[in-house]
Order: sequence, then C-alpha cells, then structure tokens
Amino acid sequence: MKQHGRIDANQRAIVKLLRQWPGATVHSTADLGGGFPDLILGYRQQTLILEVKTPKGKLTPQQEDWHSGWTGSPVVILRSEDDAIALMQKLDADYRHMEKS
Repeated sequence: MKQHGRIDANQRAIVKLLRQWPGATVHSTADLGGGFPDLILGYRQQTLILEVKTPKGKLTPQQEDWHSGWTGSPVVILRSEDDAIALMQKLDADYRHMEKS
C-alpha cells in the first residue's frame, strides 16, 4: 500500500511566501508520498525540488532513500520562511550574474 506524505506545520507559510514571489510557480507534491519531496518550484528558467522540514525535523528513511537515488540537482531542504527567502534571493542573484555574463 502506498504511504502518502504528511505536510509539516510550516509548509503552508513557506508555500504562501514562495507563491507571492513574482515569477515563481509552486506545486505541492506532498501527497505523492513514498519519500518524494514536498514541492516543485519553477523560477527563472530553473526547476527545483524542495523538501520542507520543521527546524528540528529529520528526513524519514524513505526520504533518505529517495534523495540518495535522485540524480538531478540536489533536493533543497527548507526549514523556515527565512530559508525560502534566502533561496529566492540566491536564485535572483545567480540570474542577475548570468545576465551580465
């Protein structure tokens, strides 16, 4: 039987913040379960896979297995709205740097 994921207490606030960021597209994948990360983020021609954890939360064994088997870009773990802001600011800075090159 497929085990569905649960949503961490801080996920709604993080999703709300990301969706308010101009140009960002966010889709929840938390219901997929099986260790699959919680969110897909599209921004500035990039696709990121995000795992939401509480500040002290740990990956489950299923999540560890999924993350270690993933061969795309690393899964980003967000623990707070501040983490989400820092991620978006880094993506903005990287994009501006690429535009200048």
